[in-house]
Amino acid sequence: MTPLLLFGIASVLGTLALAPLSAEGRLLDALAIMALCGYAARPREPPLVRALVPAALVLFALNAWTHEERLPRITEPRTARYSALVLAPMSSDGIT
Repeated sequence: MTPLLLFGIASVLGTLALAPLSAEGRLLDALAIMALCGYAARPREPPLVRALVPAALVLFALNAWTHEERLPRITEPRTARYSALVLAPMSSDGIT
């Protein structure tokens, strides 16, 4: 696999590491990260690629974290609750 493809996969998986995912998504992302690091650690890969793929994972996760922190909060972090009385329309004979 070419180094460019390895770094592309590392960028996606590093960004997904901090995305709001379900438990299954987290597990799939963790397994994919382990598989990528295992593939990149093979002796056939150049030493520079073996060192830079895990670094790219961490750097893209850090990039996603910094972009998430700079986004303005649009909604309240809590839910407002209001009490209300629902009025049903009455028919002419007084039965709803």
